[in-house]
Parts: sequence; C-alpha cells; structure tokens
Amino acid sequence: MRRIIFSILSIFFLVSPILSQEILSESEMKLKIGLNNRTESIPVINKETEELSLFVLDRKNMYLNKYDKNSQFIESKVFDRPKFREKSIVEVANTSDNEYLFLLSDVFKENLAVLRLDAQLKSIKPIKGNMQLLGFKYLHSFVYNNELHLMIVEKDQSTIHVYKFLPDGSLNKKKYELKNEVFFNKKNEKDNLFNILENNSLGIEYIKNNLPISIGTASGKVKIYIKNDTLFLSLDQNDNYSQIVTLNLSSTDYKLNNFKKLSLDNGKKTTTNSFLFNGNLYQVIANKKQMKYTVTDIHSKKTIKELNLFQNDSIIFKNTPIIIENHGSGIKKTESTEKFFRKISSSNIGVSVYAKNDTIQVTLGGMKETTVGGANMGGLPMPPTNVSTSTYITCLFDKNQAHLDGTISPNIFDRVNDFSKDSVMQKTETIFRFNDYFLFGYYDSGLKKYFLRKFED
Repeated sequence: MRRIIFSILSIFFLVSPILSQEILSESEMKLKIGLNNRTESIPVINKETEELSLFVLDRKNMYLNKYDKNSQFIESKVFDRPKFREKSIVEVANTSDNEYLFLLSDVFKENLAVLRLDAQLKSIKPIKGNMQLLGFKYLHSFVYNNELHLMIVEKDQSTIHVYKFLPDGSLNKKKYELKNEVFFNKKNEKDNLFNILENNSLGIEYIKNNLPISIGTASGKVKIYIKNDTLFLSLDQNDNYSQIVTLNLSSTDYKLNNFKKLSLDNGKKTTTNSFLFNGNLYQVIANKKQMKYTVTDIHSKKTIKELNLFQNDSIIFKNTPIIIENHGSGIKKTESTEKFFRKISSSNIGVSVYAKNDTIQVTLGGMKETTVGGANMGGLPMPPTNVSTSTYITCLFDKNQAHLDGTISPNIFDRVNDFSKDSVMQKTETIFRFNDYFLFGYYDSGLKKYFLRKFED
C-alpha cells in the first residue's frame, strides 16, 4: 500500500509542472528566421471582448491568431507584412472586432505612421503617414479603451500632448499645460520638462505592474505607469525630490506632486530612485556606508514604512541571498552588506515591487553597465560590448508592509528561462499576462509551429 501511495505522489509531482505549462495552442507557421530577418510577436488584448489577438511577423508575412477570453483558439489569418519607411511596430490597438491600428516609427522615433488593418477584408492602409515630430519629443505610446494614443512633449517647454488616433485618420488631441510647474534636473536646478527628459540618458521605462520588473528596468530614472484612466510620469534625476506628474486621460486635468527624498547620516555621494505601486511610492537611497528605504502613501503623503541600514548590519528583512548577476558570466551570491552597498552605490540604483497572492515582493539593488572588448585579439579588432551587472536582494512583506519569513518562488521569467534553457529552436518569444495567468508564446523553428503555453502565477 505504501508503494502505491508513493507511486501516486510521484506521478502527481511529475505531472504538476507539466500542467502548469499547459499548451493552449500550436499552429503551423513557416517564419523566415535569420540574422537579417525581423521577427517578433505582438499580443493585443481587447478590453471589451477580452479576446486575444496575437500577431507573429517575419520579413515577409504577418500572421494573426485569435483566441477567446478563455484562451481557446478561434481562427488564424495571414497577411503580407506592410512595407514602409517606418519599420518598427511601436503599438497596436484592436479598435473593433476585425479592425486594428498600428503605430510605426523609425529607429529614433522621430518619424511616425499609422496603419489600419481590416482583418475581414485583409486590407492594410495608411491613415497617417510621414508624421515628423518636429518641435516635439516622443515620450510613450499606449492603448487606452482599445484606442491608440501617442504622448509627446513640446521642445523647450513643459507642455505634454496626448493624441488619440481614430480609425478614419483624424486625431483627438489633449494638451496638458505644466508651464507654471517647477521641475528639477539632475543638478537640482529648475528646468523645463523637455530638457529634463531630453537629458535622461537611461531612457523612459514603461512599467506594467502586473508583471515582475527587473532591477535593470527599475533603475531607470524616468518611468511611466498607467492605471485605469490615469497616467503617472515619475522623475528621479535629482537628489532632493521624486516628482510625479499625474495625467487624467479622460480630461486635461493634471497634478504635480513632489516627494522629498531621504538624506543619509554622512555627506558622501548618494544614489536614489523610486517605484510607484498601488498608490504607494517606494523610495531608496544609498551610498557605501548606509541605505534607507521608505514607503509613502502618495495621497496622504504619510510614511508607512521606513528601514535604515548600515554597512556592518545584517539585512534581516531580505528573503534571498545578495545576488550578483553578471549577464555574461553567471550568478554569484554573498551575505556581505558592505559588498552590497559598494556594488549598488556605484550602480544605477532601483527598487521594484510586485504583488503575488497576499504578499508584496520588493527587490532592492542596482545595475551597472561596463564596456569590454574593443582591443585586438589574435590580430583581429574586436568591437566593444556592453556588459551589465545586477546586484539585488528580494524581500517579502504583507499588505501592511510587515516583513514575512519565507522563500521567494521563481517568477514567470525565471520559470520560462528554466523551461527554455535547453532549447535552441525557440524564437520570436513573448511573455504577457492574460486574465489571471501568464502566456508564453514562441516559434519552434524545428517543428515549424508557433506555440502558446499557459503558466500559472
């Protein structure tokens, strides 16, 4: 009897991982895979019907697979890939049952175009072409209420424009005048919003709070978040304030809130950043000797949590070792707080937050890029390569910000990497949340099929 029970349990544990990676769909495809072929997967979710449209593209064709709200396959169609000067697909909106709008751009996001795809008629037509952003800087594009939007800022001004593209080619424009607001640059000097964004060397990060965010992404100094009808633009270049611009996407109302950054006990050079999550602002500041971390309610500006740590202290609130991940030579682990501070204080520091079940996972750390190569090897010149190193810890808290004991389970990206590590055939990958689970899409170049797998959170 004991052997039977053991066998049943063994089968259960062997089957469980397989069930958590259930294949939802596999479809025949013949993508052109090569160094010079532009292949990509673009998921598009219709917020009204809750249907999923998955575009898979190579240099020549554009495949469309449609799924219902339960991830059941509906149909597949193939179109010729449109040929335009603006080659990059920046955003796609499913504006009606068989209609899609595509925003295209050049490499520098200075020239834009909008295409309309009618999947029923299999027609692709430009409705806005040769849009040059003269006198403007591209900030972000997004889908809101199944409609395609573009966000730009006026040159040398603090004025934000949000354009909504309509299927007939017309534009609905909103203008947010922030010219009377005070913004601070990285020298802690007053400046206009355009200059602050123009001088941001790390780029603008779009944060999806329903996905785990890497410390590399979180280390960006400018972030955009969208929740319901509100867009948040956070600025962290200067050492005194985290500045948050809040735009109401249903009107032209806005707010600017300044959140004072913490100071450390000594005057040594510090590095700071923040992360916005569920109405709370998570801030971190560090140097080689000390680190402080706070959680603040953005509405009441009340401090909910504060931690203060010195280089000789143990990090009692972490749930993982200190991870040093070199994206070229592997992972190291340490327990040295002093080494942790030394690493993150010389990096672009960051904090990221992710909710899972009834817990909040907070990752604190930093990422640093270094350039290697560029010298002659064996008589041949080697081009320089950028190598990044991430140093971080992950901590577990309850909804009241009290620390919890326990282990941190691998996130969706870790699990997909583990699933894919032995495969050289998987191409054109995408990971996204659909309903209350994750979907992993990829093309198997050996089987000539595109797979969609389900991963539970």
